[in-house]
Amino acid sequence: MVDATVDDVAIANLSKNFDTWTTQVQTLIDTVSNLTVTAGDFTEAHTLETLVAKRAGELVKNLTNIKNALMGLSYDINQVAIDYKNTADDTTITASEFDKLTKDVGNNLPGFTKLK
Repeated sequence: MVDATVDDVAIANLSKNFDTWTTQVQTLIDTVSNLTVTAGDFTEAHTLETLVAKRAGELVKNLTNIKNALMGLSYDINQVAIDYKNTADDTTITASEFDKLTKDVGNNLPGFTKLK
């Protein structure tokens, strides 16, 4: 059997990717939050204005959940990297370390972890 080592630096760098994606999602949230429609003075225009505002709010909520999931994943992956860095025997890191990742995604994106 070949001895394998875990590259904790690569894992830490992976967590930084999630930070980058979090920042990008926040930019989307800011953009959608500032989205406005100026309606004309007729019923359909007001209906459109209301619908756009409603859908923008829904999108902001969903994007915020994605951002929170990415932040949680970044933190958890970084913690795994720290654990591997501070552990002489890489095999002692258990599956429970990775269960946190699933919980973060499941808490912020209900149903996502059940997709197949």
